[in-house]
Amino acid sequence: MAREGSSKDLIGALLVEDFGTPPPEGPDQPVPAFAPIGALLESLEGQYRASRTIRAGTHLHLVMLAVTQRTTGRGVAHQLINTCLANGKRRGYSFAVTEATGSVS
Repeated sequence: MAREGSSKDLIGALLVEDFGTPPPEGPDQPVPAFAPIGALLESLEGQYRASRTIRAGTHLHLVMLAVTQRTTGRGVAHQLINTCLANGKRRGYSFAVTEATGSVS
């Protein structure tokens, strides 16, 4: 999470998971409007997984990134990504994967 100055207002967040760890069991109820994008992302993920061996602790999966509208263009997203990658490297991760779904991404 990115917070701003002394106010500590939340201005951005980056969700990350270990790509080599299976997701937890649970109900899967996608939003109908998201179904085509979800299917595309599942296909891309499947192709990536089929082309290499992925073990827990080797691949960071950058899942979702967001910044507040008022902080757009101030480098918050870049700082979140750079911090995440540096932290992952310190923890022994060698790879990072993501699916960029927006024009800014």
